[in-house]
Amino acid sequence: GGLPTPDRQRLGERMRRRWIEFVRTGQPGEGWPRYTPQARQVMLFDRSDRVVADPEPGRRRAWGPHELVAAPP
Repeated sequence: GGLPTPDRQRLGERMRRRWIEFVRTGQPGEGWPRYTPQARQVMLFDRSDRVVADPEPGRRRAWGPHELVAAPP
């Protein structure tokens, strides 16, 4: 929430570009690896975007057997 600061506007634009790329091509763009349950790499959007492996393992483990896992390709 809050006012649309320049940082928030840039963040929104980067996220929007990734979604559009994914809709058009099926890939979110360069530098964003395909998710696998083994690597658990996800993109974290912030002032600088980065790929992180399993960013919140404690929270993920709390889901236990209810964890959602991507279907095999």
